[in-house]
Amino acid sequence: MYIPLKYEAFKSHIFNKIYFMSKSGSSSFIAIVTVFFFWGFFAASNGIFIPFCKTHFNLTQFQSQLIDSAFYGAYFIGLYCCIFFRCS
Repeated sequence: MYIPLKYEAFKSHIFNKIYFMSKSGSSSFIAIVTVFFFWGFFAASNGIFIPFCKTHFNLTQFQSQLIDSAFYGAYFIGLYCCIFFRCS
């Protein structure tokens, strides 16, 4: 069966693209998994860190909840900074 030269070049290009993506994609995947692992680890550690701070520093319930709101409020502050610096 005759395969046109144009198709062979296209097929070769697709093969090279897939080969190089899979070759470099694993390091990107490992980096993303590591970042999300630590992100989840710090978020889950709040459940242990807040009661420790509450007893160690003699905090009220409201003050200990401020620690949690500051942790999650940092996401909104970071989002605002990204928008601000992208626009300027």
